[in-house]
Amino acid sequence: LKQYVGSAPLYGIKTGFNEAFMVDQETRDRLVAEDPACEPVIRRYLRGRDIQRWTPEWDGQWMIVMRSSENHAWPWAGAGDRAETIFRKTYPSLFAHFSRLKPALLKRQDKGRFWWELRACDYYDKFDAPKIVYQVIAFHSRIALDRDGLLGNDKTFILPTGCMWLLALLNSSVLWRLMWHDFPHMKDEAISMQGFAVENLPIPERTPVSAEAEGFATSLLQHVEEMRGRRMQVLMEIEPYREELHVDSKSSGRSAEDVTSLLSRLQGAPRVSTATEAHVRKVLEEWRDVRCTFEARIRENEVKLQSAIFEAFKLSPEEIRLLRSTAPPRDPVDLIQQVSDDA
Repeated sequence: LKQYVGSAPLYGIKTGFNEAFMVDQETRDRLVAEDPACEPVIRRYLRGRDIQRWTPEWDGQWMIVMRSSENHAWPWAGAGDRAETIFRKTYPSLFAHFSRLKPALLKRQDKGRFWWELRACDYYDKFDAPKIVYQVIAFHSRIALDRDGLLGNDKTFILPTGCMWLLALLNSSVLWRLMWHDFPHMKDEAISMQGFAVENLPIPERTPVSAEAEGFATSLLQHVEEMRGRRMQVLMEIEPYREELHVDSKSSGRSAEDVTSLLSRLQGAPRVSTATEAHVRKVLEEWRDVRCTFEARIRENEVKLQSAIFEAFKLSPEEIRLLRSTAPPRDPVDLIQQVSDDA
């Protein structure tokens, strides 16, 4: 893989003290309201849990990206003893935010030239380009393509490529088996996806079947994104009724199951009006039908993709049967079939 990509996997950003650099939506909005100039410095980022199969799902998390003066030309970069004063004048809201945590920031091992900076990193531009992202600790085969310039924390890795062929391979049953057997195991049967292990994964030579697999992967990506977009439309439509339904917007709606589970709440919400119940029920039942259609398309393309990957690895029918009969836990093909059976 390292040879194919031209790079080893790149670690997500290590802050040395997440409390200072990782902020929620409310904190980000307050900092920007106090000082609009700091808006470009606060970037969206992914945690390991936000990386789903095929596409990541950003969950409203923000990172204050104070690059090290060693590789970024801040106004205070060469100011010496005056650096802190210049930082305070340049980004007053960020200065106040960091000042509260200065003792802990000073104690960090991972820091830049100044106490409010992150440690040096020379591949920030790789986060901005299309890239493959994955979790450091993986319980499922969840490799995603990010095209939105999201950063990653220290529970993520990136591969600086938007190659759909590689994305298809990494989400395949074949490579899940290799990773399960060869990678270090952790608690609860999770596997460690450290860069030194991932960079040695075998990548078959490109053949005509590669283009076919890329087509299936592209379709899967599109279906997942479209389904997520429709789900967000549903959430926006029921947002005005959340209080009436006693639904916490911070704990519900992140997955398709969260949306459909709201149907059961209608039975136990005595203050819900008849009109509200009828409207919300109609919206959610329509979503359930749409979701089933999308999931059927996803299953169909997943099965076709796995078959194409078997062909890419030149597996014989006997080898495929052996692969399937000895599949490790949470094999992608088994999970696809399980969903199909449950439906």
